[in-house]
Amino acid sequence: MDDLFTHLLPSINVWLKKELSAIKVNDHPNPQITKHLIASVTLVDFPQFPEIHHLIPRVLDLRPMHLTRLDYHRMEDLEKWEIYVKYRQLVSHFLTDRARSGSLFVDQNSYVDLAKYLALFLMENMG
Repeated sequence: MDDLFTHLLPSINVWLKKELSAIKVNDHPNPQITKHLIASVTLVDFPQFPEIHHLIPRVLDLRPMHLTRLDYHRMEDLEKWEIYVKYRQLVSHFLTDRARSGSLFVDQNSYVDLAKYLALFLMENMG
């Protein structure tokens, strides 16, 4: 199976780059929000992810009118959830590999910027 995956990986990379490059946040007051959103996509490997992943658009102040090609929703079916997490891990590995993701690369600075944005959100909304 690994041989098949390795064989298909270049095509998967092209597809992911095309799909992720098409994510646009329209008319949002923060011009960096698309970068924050893409960085948030990589955050899948922590215990509370299943309970909170659907909150990410709300925290980033994203509404359906802002998004194209991105869907955050609750997964009630465990089998579908496991597939979803594997997909998100695939995307995360793609985005954190500079050679594969190119201009979409998520690095430490991306997480610092996301953390700053989230800290401001918390100060403004939880105060």
